[in-house]
Amino acid sequence: MTSPTIQNDLVNCCAVETTRAIINEICDSLFSILVDETRDNSMKKQMAVVLKFVDQSGQVKEPFFGMSHVINTCAQSLKDVIDAMFSTHELSLSSLRGQGYDGANNMLDEFNGLKALILRENLHAMYVHCFAHQLQLTIVSVACRNCMLSDFFDMLTIIVNLVNASYVLENISENGVHSDKKSSTNLRENGYDTLLSRVIEFCVSRHILVSNMEDIVIVKGQPRRVAQQVTYFHCFYVDLYCNAIDSILQELNDRFPKITTEIFTCISCLSPRDSFAAFDEDKLLHLAQFYHLDFNSEEFLLLRPQLDKFLLLVRMDEIFFNLNSISCVAQELVETRSSGYFPLVYRLLTLTLLLLVATGSVEIVFSALNLIKSDLRNKMGDDWLNDNLVVYGEKAIFKKT
Repeated sequence: MTSPTIQNDLVNCCAVETTRAIINEICDSLFSILVDETRDNSMKKQMAVVLKFVDQSGQVKEPFFGMSHVINTCAQSLKDVIDAMFSTHELSLSSLRGQGYDGANNMLDEFNGLKALILRENLHAMYVHCFAHQLQLTIVSVACRNCMLSDFFDMLTIIVNLVNASYVLENISENGVHSDKKSSTNLRENGYDTLLSRVIEFCVSRHILVSNMEDIVIVKGQPRRVAQQVTYFHCFYVDLYCNAIDSILQELNDRFPKITTEIFTCISCLSPRDSFAAFDEDKLLHLAQFYHLDFNSEEFLLLRPQLDKFLLLVRMDEIFFNLNSISCVAQELVETRSSGYFPLVYRLLTLTLLLLVATGSVEIVFSALNLIKSDLRNKMGDDWLNDNLVVYGEKAIFKKT
């Protein structure tokens, strides 16, 4: 057990068996891929791969599939490693129905990025930029362009830190006087809105602020014009709030492509909330048109009557009441064996579940990377890597186990 060679053999055996179990579970199902790259504690470039698929019970799975050392993080190198993994485990790129990455240029370049390289071989491997990254970039971009908004959040942070650190403010009771520890605890339980209102009252009582914010008047100088008097309320509402909302909406429209918005609008029609209140047959048929490889012309004609019967079932059968996600609908269809009666509807459900909204599952892999890949493990990993890689020119291909 102290021999590096034997340890590598044991780790390799565990990896082979785990990967084999994942491949057997995928079987001939369609799947999506999530890829991310980073550097480990020895500054070596690593690429992690996570697969997303729907198992035979209708449950969505996102298992960690593998991690590979890459010479560089250019798109072609990442694509070569993915091809090597798929070839080793006999996975087909034609079975891909989704791909998800972060916002790096090597991933998203329209011509030579990893997304583009995969789309050249499979047009149905739909790419969705991580919604979490998109929302974060939206807020950052708006805050950078709007100085007042940035200053507002900075001031809000200062106020919250002041409230949390002030002994006097913590002991303000509902009557505005000092109270015991129990009253302070009740004040915390009322939330930040109540606490902030008490802070304002405290400031007013100390003549730090006036009692009516709308009565405060500021003077805006205008060249060659008479100075205009504007209240603080107007300043914050028009110049800050409305301007920020308009900027956020514009940024969201720019960052979320029209095709992505259209697809997810159609997917929302499958939501089981409120007895499938959002169900729209025309939009679901439009959604199926995005997957013309999975629905031929005859199946597309049969999809409409199956959707009608499916809607009657889910609104009459108590099993489908109080469901809160599309994944739950798929699982209930399998458990009740209704997926066999509505095969086209179930196929459409699984395709929607394969779309990648966020890439958190592949990023979680790197959170434990420094714990698993220590300096000793990195050295041992290099020995195993050198024994199990065959290099053809610039391509590194795994030996088949």
